[in-house]
Parts: sequence; C-alpha cells; structure tokens
Amino acid sequence: MFSTGTKSNAQTQVLIDYWSFDDVDSTSAMLVPNTSIVGGAGLAYLGAYYDSVQPGTVLNAVGTYTVLNSGSAALRLRNPAEGAFTLTLPTTGYKDITLKYAEQRTKSGSQENIVTYTVDGTTWINTAISAVATYVIDSVDTGSNGWQLETFSFSSDANVNNNPHFAVQINFAIGDSGTSGNDRFDNITLYGISDTSHTGISSISPSESSYTLYPNPVMNNLEINGYSEGDKAIVITDIVGQTIYRGIKSGKQFTINTSQLIAGNYFISIKESDSGRLTTMKFVKQ
Repeated sequence: MFSTGTKSNAQTQVLIDYWSFDDVDSTSAMLVPNTSIVGGAGLAYLGAYYDSVQPGTVLNAVGTYTVLNSGSAALRLRNPAEGAFTLTLPTTGYKDITLKYAEQRTKSGSQENIVTYTVDGTTWINTAISAVATYVIDSVDTGSNGWQLETFSFSSDANVNNNPHFAVQINFAIGDSGTSGNDRFDNITLYGISDTSHTGISSISPSESSYTLYPNPVMNNLEINGYSEGDKAIVITDIVGQTIYRGIKSGKQFTINTSQLIAGNYFISIKESDSGRLTTMKFVKQ
C-alpha cells in the first residue's frame, strides 16, 4: 500500500508540511511545522523525552534552510527503543502523498525503524506483505555528517488521499540499549498533488501553494506575500497556543506590525475567505 520510493507524476507535487527544527527556543515549538497548507499537522513522541540538537543537516531541506548555519538544529528523540514517534499529517485536498525526512543515530540509538500509518486515526496498518516499511539506520554520527534520506510514497493507497486522519508512526527496534542513545530527525516534508476532485478544493499551481514571510526573524513589520486577492482572517498565537492577534487583511500582499510582541517564536494562521484554505507558518520575533 505504500512504497519506499517516489512516483513520477505529470503534475508537480506541492509542499504541504515542513519541519526544519531550526531557530527554535523551546521544545514545544518543535512540534508544529514551519509551514502547513492544510493545517492540523503535529508531532508526538512516546519515548523518554525529546529536545533539540546541533547541528542539523541540509539533506531534504527546503528554501532558506538549504544553507547550514549556526542556528541549524535537528529533533533528537532520547531512548528511542522505549517509544514510537508519530507524525499527524492531514492531506485534505491532496493526493499522491510522499513523506521524506533525514535521519541519523548515535551508536546506542535504535538501529531499525518500522513505519506504519493510519487512515482512520485509530487503526495502524501493519502487514508484513505491503503496508510496513522496515529500514536500518546505517548512518552513525553525532555531527553534521552521517545523515540518510528516507522516502515513502503512499500514492498506491487511495485512502490516504484527502484524509484529515492520515498519520504515520515510526516504531523503533534493535537498539543497543533501551535506556540510552538517541535517533535524530531533520527536514521532515510532506508533498502531494492538488486534488480537484475533492469537493470545495480548487486547483492551485505549485507557485500558489503557500505564503512567504519577510523578514524572518522580524523586528517590526512582517511582510506577507500570497497569491489570492480576497479577504483573509489572520490569527497569531504564541508557542503555548495563546492568541496574540486577530485581524482581517485583503490582497496578495499585506503587513502586520509586530513591534509590540516580545522576543520568541510565534505562529501565524491565514484562512482565506473565498476558498477556506488554511495556512500556518512559524516566525521569530527578535
């Protein structure tokens, strides 16, 4: 039902969700993607605990994160043999889904991962024939080297398409020790093709798939560039989910004054009045 490879499509895939794990000042900020077209994406770890580690990698990085800098970081899952890592990845409005991420482990980290997924939010699909991908983490390094790319295509399972309950779970196995070591993840991406057959979803081109924020980090005025002219409901929240700002903006380009915000990480959600499309992105206030 899914394979560890990519499918060649005449249509260009759109970036739905992206986590870079760079420039974060708290572990809770790492749970929400830097950008999300559909919304509702998140991470959860059932092991001992997680934190940030430097440096990360440029493998599978997108946009400005393709340059490794002093702020580059990765998600570090401690004692991975003790728990599973879950990615909640709604695909509403998209089909032919592909998940990619970079991974490495320390010497005592989990050596083997078993990947399952759900289409109903409850039952994890796990059959030895087609629906489970087991792979070995060959790369062992504690620095910027030793990363390997993992790619999973779900295009053969139509139930993954347009699915608000889609999620992927990574189960850890064959570790040298269940109480030490760690596995690291960076640049998690989810791609898909806009599905015009889905009710209420209109076709968009790759260049229309997201908004851009500038500058980021920001001191005063945050410039937002999009692709639609209509009204947009804007909500800014802090890393614990408290609403900081609500407003209505119009046009493809608009500005939000952030001078009154304290320094830290924030999330801006943009909901288009015409299409109902929701985009959530992270920005840093200096």
